Amino acid sequence: MKKDESNIHHWEKQSLEGWRSNLARTVSGFSLYLTLSGLCIFLLPFSVFNQHSVVLHTLGGVLFLLPLLVYSISHLKVYWKYPLTQAKFTGWVGGLMLIACVISGVVLTWDAVLGSKVTALWVNTHIVTTFGVLFFAGHHVVTSAMRNRRKTDAAHAEQVAGGIGSHRKVAAIFGIGGLAVTGALALLITPTTFVNQFPSEYDLDP
Repeated sequence: MKKDESNIHHWEKQSLEGWRSNLARTVSGFSLYLTLSGLCIFLLPFSVFNQHSVVLHTLGGVLFLLPLLVYSISHLKVYWKYPLTQAKFTGWVGGLMLIACVISGVVLTWDAVLGSKVTALWVNTHIVTTFGVLFFAGHHVVTSAMRNRRKTDAAHAEQVAGGIGSHRKVAAIFGIGGLAVTGALALLITPTTFVNQFPSEYDLDP
């Protein structure tokens, strides 16, 4: 049963609604999965797991576009007039990094599906901005959560902590669940093993 929130401060209420938002949780979950799968593709050696990761990472990125656009517009509307703080600054930088990452991802997907090759410029842009998003957007989310916990009055601290905790759990389910699905596909859909040798009756003499 929800506690009375009628006396909660305006900024606290906005923050609580943000942490409870299903759209925000979905965007955080997609972001976490795409970041983790992208790091796997970049850091791990070529493997069946990474081949499936590339496919799911691409599909996830395409599905991520619309929720990200809708959430970004609503988030900007809410916090546009708020004073510039450390959390807001890292949010802006992380957002710009995310835009560059998304654009480069769209270009790479287009080139891979309809083009003849991908270019190093877009590959490197996608890699660099991924680390930028990880640092700045990650910093933005963590510092925002810490500030909300610290600044919220004692009467509503439990609701805010619960909203942050449930947001974190949903995002983790997306991220870890996506990697688990990738692992399952790697076990279920294995590559064909070719026998690279001539049959015994084959005449090797010219």
